Amino acid sequence: MALTFEQETLALKLLGTVHAFNNGDEVDINQGLLLFPRETVVLFNEYSDKGTMGTSEVVDMLKTFVPGGDNAAQNLIEAWDSAQSAMRNNDGRNHQGQA
Repeated sequence: MALTFEQETLALKLLGTVHAFNNGDEVDINQGLLLFPRETVVLFNEYSDKGTMGTSEVVDMLKTFVPGGDNAAQNLIEAWDSAQSAMRNNDGRNHQGQA
C-alpha cells in the first residue's frame, strides 16, 4: 500500500503531534498547511482530554485518513518508533563527544 504525499505528511504530523502531547507540550492539531480530517480532530480532542495517548488511540486516528486499516497504521507507528530510536541513539553519541 502506497500513501499519497498528503497522507504521508499527515501521518508524520499526527505522530509528531502525539509525541509532543505525550511529552507535555502544548499542541494545536489545527495548525499547518495540511489540515486533518474532522474525524481525526474530534478523536484527538477526545483522547487528549483523557491524558496521554497510546498506540490504540494513534491507530484509530491514523485510520481516519490512511487506507489499509490497522496493519497500515501499525506499520507507520513502527516506522516512527524506529526513526525516533535511531535519532535518540545518534543524539546520545553526539552529546558524548561534546563532554
